[in-house]
Amino acid sequence: RNHAALAKKYPTEQVFVVPYEKTKCIPDNFTLAGKLKLDLADWEQKGRFILRQDAAYNPAVQQLIPYILVANAKGKKLYVLERIGGEERLKGSLALGCGGHINPEDAGDIILNSALREMNEELKIRTKRNEQLRFIGYVRDLTSKTNDHTGFVFLIHATSASVREKDSLIGRWAALP
Repeated sequence: RNHAALAKKYPTEQVFVVPYEKTKCIPDNFTLAGKLKLDLADWEQKGRFILRQDAAYNPAVQQLIPYILVANAKGKKLYVLERIGGEERLKGSLALGCGGHINPEDAGDIILNSALREMNEELKIRTKRNEQLRFIGYVRDLTSKTNDHTGFVFLIHATSASVREKDSLIGRWAALP
């Protein structure tokens, strides 16, 4: 929570945030997209870019994070990622998907564009011909170390998946219960 350390690590990186008050409509845990009657463009209108060091641990704002679930073609398995490098507070954690911050380079449909960018940075996947990312809902954990983030969950079905960022991630398929 040291602002100076964050400023040194991320001196110019900007991330997309919305006022915390605007996210109060999203319950803790997972919420299906259709339950809130808001689309991605509505969220893009509510936010702005600020320096990452000013967004981190700031209770006044929520960092919007695209979070991508990769299921196998039959939908029976998810590609699970273990964090072995990168941000210290995430090391050793398992994730059911990949994702990251929305940056100014994601211009246009910024949430969808950042989801595509993050997925392609972290993973190499193959899909069936017309398969596309689908926005399926929101996730947040108000008791976690990352409670200053609100996840926008996307799903894509893949015929194969592997990790690109081998220095920070290990990936494997895991069967759904």
